[in-house]
Amino acid sequence: EWCRQHKLANESQRHLERILELDPNHAEARNTLGFHQKDGKWMNRDDVMSSRGLVLYEGRYVTPQQVELMQHQKEARTTQADWNKKIDQLRRRLTGRYPDKAAEAHAELLAIKDPEAAETVAAALRREENPDLKRLWLEVISHLNHRAAVDALVHFSLTDPDDDIRHLCVEYLIKSGRPGIA
Repeated sequence: EWCRQHKLANESQRHLERILELDPNHAEARNTLGFHQKDGKWMNRDDVMSSRGLVLYEGRYVTPQQVELMQHQKEARTTQADWNKKIDQLRRRLTGRYPDKAAEAHAELLAIKDPEAAETVAAALRREENPDLKRLWLEVISHLNHRAAVDALVHFSLTDPDDDIRHLCVEYLIKSGRPGIA
């Protein structure tokens, strides 16, 4: 008690643990160390939560399924951040001073096949004002098998002020061979 009053947490912990070595059922020491009695057994918080099917993840107790979902979401955010960076770099190279770098960026864009890039490409397409680059973004997104790609093509096929862009979107949608589009 003196250690606790004088804010000596480590020493207090050591003394409480020694008390439990001498008397494993010392209720006050157990309670102070964060144990709870459940069905006649002393359990710490981790044990209690584990008995409920919960695990400690990033400072919170959650189900193993929630851990899996949170890890998947974290990976998706990382993937999106990587694609955002890559697409921004390629866009800058497309319009840069060096024609050879622009040609390389153009080829890299057309080589993108990862569906995870669809949301980032769709965002670039929505921001694009240059009609030639808009056509390029449409071509890139037309090769991506992702809901965001289809949504972007449908959106621009209905709303773009340029007839050529609208028709191009419809062509890409038809060529995609996706069920329900024809």
